[in-house]
Amino acid sequence: MTRRYSKKKWNKKQATIIVVDDEPNIHDMFELLLGEKYNTRCFNCGLDGYDYIKNNKVDLVFLDYCMPELNGLETALMIKKHNPLIPVVMITAQDSEDIAIGALKIGIEDYLKKPFSKEEIEKIAARFIPDELNSLFARLEIAKRAMETEFSNPQFQLGKAAAAAGLNQNYLSWRFKQHYEISPVQYLIRLRINKAAKLLKRTNLNISRIARISGFNNHTYFCRLFSRMKGLS
Repeated sequence: MTRRYSKKKWNKKQATIIVVDDEPNIHDMFELLLGEKYNTRCFNCGLDGYDYIKNNKVDLVFLDYCMPELNGLETALMIKKHNPLIPVVMITAQDSEDIAIGALKIGIEDYLKKPFSKEEIEKIAARFIPDELNSLFARLEIAKRAMETEFSNPQFQLGKAAAAAGLNQNYLSWRFKQHYEISPVQYLIRLRINKAAKLLKRTNLNISRIARISGFNNHTYFCRLFSRMKGLS
Protein backbone atom coordinates (compact mmCIF):
# COMPACT_ATOMS: atom_id res chain seq x y z
CA MET A 1 0.00 0.00 0.00
CA THR A 2 1.42 3.35 -0.98
CA ARG A 3 0.30 6.92 -0.77
CA ARG A 4 1.23 9.54 -3.32
CA TYR A 5 1.65 13.20 -2.47
CA SER A 6 1.67 15.97 -5.03
CA LYS A 7 5.12 17.42 -5.70
CA LYS A 8 3.68 20.92 -5.39
CA LYS A 9 4.64 22.81 -2.23
CA TRP A 10 1.97 22.68 0.46
CA ASN A 11 -0.12 25.85 0.67
CA LYS A 12 -1.90 26.46 3.99
CA LYS A 13 -4.39 28.81 2.35
CA GLN A 14 -5.54 26.20 -0.15
CA ALA A 15 -8.13 23.54 0.49
CA THR A 16 -7.10 19.89 0.64
CA ILE A 17 -8.61 17.24 -1.62
CA ILE A 18 -7.81 13.56 -1.25
CA VAL A 19 -8.33 10.96 -3.94
CA VAL A 20 -8.66 7.31 -2.94
CA ASP A 21 -8.35 5.04 -5.98
CA ASP A 22 -6.14 2.06 -6.82
CA GLU A 23 -5.53 3.27 -10.40
CA PRO A 24 -2.36 5.42 -10.81
CA ASN A 25 -3.76 7.11 -13.91
CA ILE A 26 -6.67 8.43 -11.81
CA HIS A 27 -4.16 9.92 -9.38
CA ASP A 28 -2.33 11.58 -12.26
CA MET A 29 -5.55 12.99 -13.68
CA PHE A 30 -6.67 14.58 -10.43
CA GLU A 31 -3.24 16.00 -9.67
CA LEU A 32 -3.06 17.48 -13.15
CA LEU A 33 -6.54 19.01 -12.99
CA LEU A 34 -6.69 20.11 -9.35
CA GLY A 35 -3.08 20.23 -8.15
CA GLU A 36 -2.50 23.92 -8.88
CA LYS A 37 -5.59 25.22 -7.13
CA TYR A 38 -5.80 22.71 -4.28
CA ASN A 39 -3.49 20.64 -2.11
CA THR A 40 -3.98 17.09 -3.41
CA ARG A 41 -3.20 13.80 -1.71
CA CYS A 42 -3.71 10.45 -3.44
CA PHE A 43 -4.04 7.01 -1.84
CA ASN A 44 -4.33 3.50 -3.23
CA CYS A 45 -6.66 2.06 -0.60
CA GLY A 46 -9.41 3.10 1.77
CA LEU A 47 -7.49 2.47 4.98
CA ASP A 48 -4.64 4.76 3.95
CA GLY A 49 -7.08 7.49 2.98
CA TYR A 50 -9.02 7.11 6.21
CA ASP A 51 -5.84 7.24 8.32
CA TYR A 52 -4.92 10.52 6.64
CA ILE A 53 -8.38 12.00 7.23
CA LYS A 54 -8.22 11.12 10.94
CA ASN A 55 -5.06 13.16 11.40
CA ASN A 56 -5.37 16.02 8.91
CA LYS A 57 -7.73 18.73 7.70
CA VAL A 58 -9.51 17.50 4.57
CA ASP A 59 -12.03 19.52 2.57
CA LEU A 60 -13.21 17.02 -0.05
CA VAL A 61 -12.80 13.30 -0.75
CA PHE A 62 -13.04 11.55 -4.12
CA LEU A 63 -13.46 7.87 -3.35
CA ASP A 64 -13.46 4.95 -5.78
CA TYR A 65 -16.01 2.23 -5.16
CA CYS A 66 -14.02 -0.78 -6.35
CA MET A 67 -10.83 -1.14 -4.28
CA PRO A 68 -8.97 -3.94 -2.47
CA GLU A 69 -9.65 -4.66 1.22
CA LEU A 70 -12.35 -2.02 1.75
CA ASN A 71 -14.69 -0.90 -1.00
CA GLY A 72 -15.80 2.70 -1.38
CA LEU A 73 -19.00 2.36 0.61
CA GLU A 74 -17.20 0.74 3.55
CA THR A 75 -14.55 3.46 3.50
CA ALA A 76 -17.16 6.22 3.18
CA LEU A 77 -19.00 4.84 6.19
CA MET A 78 -15.83 5.09 8.28
CA ILE A 79 -15.20 8.65 7.06
CA LYS A 80 -18.76 9.76 7.80
CA LYS A 81 -18.64 8.23 11.28
CA HIS A 82 -15.41 10.12 11.95
CA ASN A 83 -16.71 13.40 10.54
CA PRO A 84 -20.09 13.56 8.76
CA LEU A 85 -19.37 17.07 7.46
CA ILE A 86 -16.53 16.06 5.10
CA PRO A 87 -18.01 15.93 1.56
CA VAL A 88 -17.46 12.56 -0.13
CA VAL A 89 -17.88 11.91 -3.87
CA MET A 90 -18.15 8.28 -4.96
CA ILE A 91 -16.32 7.28 -8.16
CA THR A 92 -17.44 4.14 -9.96
CA ALA A 93 -17.40 2.49 -13.36
CA GLN A 94 -20.46 0.45 -12.41
CA ASP A 95 -23.96 1.60 -13.24
CA SER A 96 -25.53 0.00 -10.17
CA GLU A 97 -28.68 1.15 -8.44
CA ASP A 98 -27.58 -0.69 -5.28
CA ILE A 99 -24.35 1.34 -5.10
CA ALA A 100 -26.25 4.58 -5.64
CA ILE A 101 -28.77 3.71 -2.92
CA GLY A 102 -26.00 2.63 -0.55
CA ALA A 103 -24.15 5.89 -1.15
CA LEU A 104 -27.32 7.88 -0.47
CA LYS A 105 -27.97 6.06 2.82
CA ILE A 106 -24.44 6.72 4.07
CA GLY A 107 -24.73 10.42 3.25
CA ILE A 108 -22.35 10.61 0.30
CA GLU A 109 -22.79 13.99 -1.35
CA ASP A 110 -22.27 13.11 -5.03
CA TYR A 111 -21.68 10.30 -7.50
CA LEU A 112 -19.13 10.41 -10.36
CA LYS A 113 -19.43 7.83 -13.14
CA LYS A 114 -16.32 6.67 -15.03
CA PRO A 115 -15.27 7.77 -17.54
CA PHE A 116 -15.66 11.36 -16.40
CA SER A 117 -14.55 14.63 -17.92
CA LYS A 118 -12.24 17.39 -16.74
CA GLU A 119 -15.27 19.68 -16.49
CA GLU A 120 -17.12 17.28 -14.19
CA ILE A 121 -14.20 17.08 -11.74
CA GLU A 122 -13.66 20.83 -11.68
CA LYS A 123 -17.38 21.51 -11.27
CA ILE A 124 -17.66 19.18 -8.27
CA ALA A 125 -14.55 20.66 -6.62
CA ALA A 126 -15.87 24.19 -7.12
CA ARG A 127 -19.28 23.24 -5.69
CA PHE A 128 -17.88 21.91 -2.42
CA ILE A 129 -14.93 24.26 -2.00
CA PRO A 130 -15.26 28.07 -2.27
CA ASP A 131 -13.06 29.60 -4.96
CA GLU A 132 -10.11 31.89 -4.24
CA LEU A 133 -12.19 35.07 -4.44
CA ASN A 134 -14.69 33.72 -1.93
CA SER A 135 -12.44 31.44 0.07
CA LEU A 136 -13.37 29.58 3.21
CA PHE A 137 -10.83 31.66 5.13
CA ALA A 138 -12.55 34.86 3.99
CA ARG A 139 -15.91 33.48 5.10
CA LEU A 140 -14.52 32.54 8.51
CA GLU A 141 -13.17 36.07 8.89
CA ILE A 142 -16.62 37.47 8.09
CA ALA A 143 -18.17 35.27 10.79
CA LYS A 144 -15.43 36.25 13.23
CA ARG A 145 -15.97 39.97 12.58
CA ALA A 146 -19.72 39.54 13.03
CA MET A 147 -19.10 38.07 16.48
CA GLU A 148 -16.62 40.81 17.38
CA THR A 149 -19.10 43.49 16.30
CA GLU A 150 -22.26 42.15 17.94
CA PHE A 151 -21.13 39.98 20.87
CA SER A 152 -22.42 42.48 23.44
CA ASN A 153 -25.97 41.98 22.18
CA PRO A 154 -27.51 39.27 24.43
CA GLN A 155 -29.80 38.25 21.54
CA PHE A 156 -26.90 37.62 19.18
CA GLN A 157 -26.49 33.95 18.33
CA LEU A 158 -24.04 31.95 16.27
CA GLY A 159 -26.60 31.43 13.52
CA LYS A 160 -26.38 35.12 12.64
CA ALA A 161 -22.60 34.91 12.17
CA ALA A 162 -23.05 31.80 10.03
CA ALA A 163 -25.65 33.57 7.89
CA ALA A 164 -23.36 36.58 7.45
CA ALA A 165 -20.63 34.26 6.18
CA GLY A 166 -22.98 32.27 3.97
CA LEU A 167 -22.22 29.03 5.81
CA ASN A 168 -24.22 26.32 7.51
CA GLN A 169 -23.93 26.75 11.30
CA ASN A 170 -22.58 23.23 11.90
CA TYR A 171 -20.09 23.63 9.05
CA LEU A 172 -18.99 27.00 10.44
CA SER A 173 -18.42 25.44 13.88
CA TRP A 174 -16.27 22.67 12.44
CA ARG A 175 -14.16 24.90 10.18
CA PHE A 176 -13.82 27.73 12.72
CA LYS A 177 -12.36 25.37 15.30
CA GLN A 178 -10.03 23.84 12.73
CA HIS A 179 -8.69 27.22 11.68
CA TYR A 180 -8.62 29.20 14.95
CA GLU A 181 -8.24 26.26 17.37
CA ILE A 182 -11.25 27.44 19.36
CA SER A 183 -14.94 26.81 18.71
CA PRO A 184 -17.08 29.83 17.71
CA VAL A 185 -19.18 29.39 20.87
CA GLN A 186 -16.04 29.50 23.01
CA TYR A 187 -14.77 32.51 21.05
CA LEU A 188 -18.04 34.37 21.60
CA ILE A 189 -17.90 33.63 25.34
CA ARG A 190 -14.28 34.77 25.51
CA LEU A 191 -15.17 38.09 23.84
CA ARG A 192 -17.94 38.66 26.38
CA ILE A 193 -15.86 37.69 29.41
CA ASN A 194 -12.95 39.88 28.30
CA LYS A 195 -15.27 42.86 27.92
CA ALA A 196 -16.72 42.21 31.37
CA ALA A 197 -13.21 42.10 32.84
CA LYS A 198 -12.42 45.50 31.33
CA LEU A 199 -15.65 47.01 32.64
CA LEU A 200 -14.99 45.65 36.14
CA LYS A 201 -11.54 47.22 36.10
CA ARG A 202 -12.47 50.57 34.57
CA THR A 203 -15.98 51.35 35.83
CA ASN A 204 -18.09 51.29 38.99
CA LEU A 205 -21.02 49.54 37.34
CA ASN A 206 -22.70 46.77 39.33
CA ILE A 207 -22.30 43.11 38.31
CA SER A 208 -25.78 42.76 36.83
CA ARG A 209 -25.26 45.80 34.60
CA ILE A 210 -21.83 44.58 33.47
CA ALA A 211 -23.27 41.17 32.65
CA ARG A 212 -25.97 42.70 30.42
CA ILE A 213 -23.58 45.09 28.67
CA SER A 214 -21.20 42.19 27.99
CA GLY A 215 -23.91 40.09 26.35
CA PHE A 216 -25.17 37.91 29.21
CA ASN A 217 -28.87 37.68 30.10
CA ASN A 218 -28.32 35.43 33.10
CA HIS A 219 -26.48 37.06 36.01
CA THR A 220 -25.84 33.77 37.84
CA TYR A 221 -24.46 32.08 34.72
CA PHE A 222 -22.21 35.09 34.07
CA CYS A 223 -20.76 35.05 37.59
CA ARG A 224 -20.07 31.32 37.48
CA LEU A 225 -18.45 31.54 34.03
CA PHE A 226 -16.41 34.63 34.91
CA SER A 227 -15.11 32.99 38.07
CA ARG A 228 -14.09 29.87 36.18
CA MET A 229 -12.37 31.68 33.31
CA LYS A 230 -10.72 34.52 35.24
CA GLY A 231 -10.24 32.87 38.60
CA LEU A 232 -12.14 35.72 40.26
CA SER A 233 -15.51 36.16 41.93
